Amino acid sequence: MSPVQTHAQHTIKYLEQDLVSYEAVFNDNSLKGKLGVGMITNATAALDLFAWLLYQTLDQRISNRDLFKKLIADARFFVAADFINERVLYGIVRCGVVHQFYPKDIAIVAVNRDDPFVQYNGKAAVNAIGLYRTTLEGLKKVRDHILTLSGKDLDEMDFKLELRRRLDEEQLDGAKLNIHTLPQA
Repeated sequence: MSPVQTHAQHTIKYLEQDLVSYEAVFNDNSLKGKLGVGMITNATAALDLFAWLLYQTLDQRISNRDLFKKLIADARFFVAADFINERVLYGIVRCGVVHQFYPKDIAIVAVNRDDPFVQYNGKAAVNAIGLYRTTLEGLKKVRDHILTLSGKDLDEMDFKLELRRRLDEEQLDGAKLNIHTLPQA
């Protein structure tokens, strides 16, 4: 299995494990924690990862918004109406949570439905459980697609993963993080 295939496998496994945790908290009435922001953050980070691997060009000219748009519009992975459109998913929900901790003019709820968006108390709401489930189901299809790649297509995707790693490593170099000063876990 190539590096990108292994990475895709591990990412989906992580998302599946987190969904079990999220659903356990949701189903336990004694727990009052609100996981919506975390669920949205994880789901959109995973969308970002796979969109970057699938569609980003080597010159990195495609914006995150356009990458999201390409991914959620790709019928191999998602139904066109799953996320309404990229402006709602990216601009209102993802950017709202990442930059303001809340979606812009839309509530966060958790109801046991697969619908990413619902009407709640007369207001539009992102259903964190439904968003996470919908994202995970689509990204499982992306993972399966990546697992079928071979030859030049697989080599290119492995190269993109390595490029992403090196870009991230470059950022870490500037952070001057000395692991020897950190406590042992």
